[in-house]
Amino acid sequence: MIRIWECDPTPLLSKPELLPLAVLAKSEKPEMLLSQVAEKVNAIENQRQKSNISACVELLAGINYSEELIKMYLHDDILKESVTYQRILSDGFEKGEIALVSRQLKKRFGEDSETIKPRLSTLSVEQLELFGESLFDFSCFEDSIDCLNNLN
Repeated sequence: MIRIWECDPTPLLSKPELLPLAVLAKSEKPEMLLSQVAEKVNAIENQRQKSNISACVELLAGINYSEELIKMYLHDDILKESVTYQRILSDGFEKGEIALVSRQLKKRFGEDSETIKPRLSTLSVEQLELFGESLFDFSCFEDSIDCLNNLN
């Protein structure tokens, strides 16, 4: 087992693949280390490799560094392009949509929407959006059940 936080970062700065671990290494001057890592990442010529390594560096840097410092040295737009970031964003968006639709149902019909929340969570984002738009056409709570049956 290697305790990366006790290791000298110098060997980790020598290979692009190890740069994400360098931000976790021991450093007397953490800001300078982050600057060095960012500089090494920016020097990577292969765009795909640069994008992947940059996303990993930014993700792991969040463990040791403040948001302001990370923004100062790393470009957060690269992390936003990563598959993992997109999945997290999508999951959060979907949960927010489910919560919004549930509140709208409750306000519109006075029914406890908890009974259909599990069914809402099986819908894709596109289906949730369709359901949310259809809410305006429902005349009673049962219409929402019918709509869900049609979407599934």
